Amino acid sequence: MDNQTILTNIKGGADRFARQRHERQLRRQLDPHDFDQLRTAGFLLTTVPVANGGTWQGRTRSLRTLCEMLRVLAHADSSVALVASMHPAVMSSAGWYAERPPMLTMDADAWEAQRRWVFQTACEGHWWGTIVSEPGTGGDPARSKATARLMPAGGRYLISGQKH
Repeated sequence: MDNQTILTNIKGGADRFARQRHERQLRRQLDPHDFDQLRTAGFLLTTVPVANGGTWQGRTRSLRTLCEMLRVLAHADSSVALVASMHPAVMSSAGWYAERPPMLTMDADAWEAQRRWVFQTACEGHWWGTIVSEPGTGGDPARSKATARLMPAGGRYLISGQKH
């Protein structure tokens, strides 16, 4: 899949969203099915470098198309576009696009292992987003109602809540 195909897929989904505009504007919550559609369209691949199985080719080659995807979504359903925009924002702000660790004191091997894992999760269809905007928290992550459960293998946790 490439970015133009993903954009075409998103345009098709956005057309459906636009036809439901009145109903969508009355909603007070997001529909997980909308994000399943974006996942199927390939949106999550736009945040993963080509070398890691995605379509990201750097800011100069990929950012304009990614912004066009979000613009198309925003015209159809601004709430879906806002939430979808958090995924690339988190991927970028965490520095995972960087080719080397952002701090020289970091363990480069651990950094690369984390990057590969993050990119793998996006390729598998997992969203990355911000939890501090969870409703009712006032931006305070300590007030989150999300729970973390230890997964059976690997010492990893699964965070689950209204936003995760």
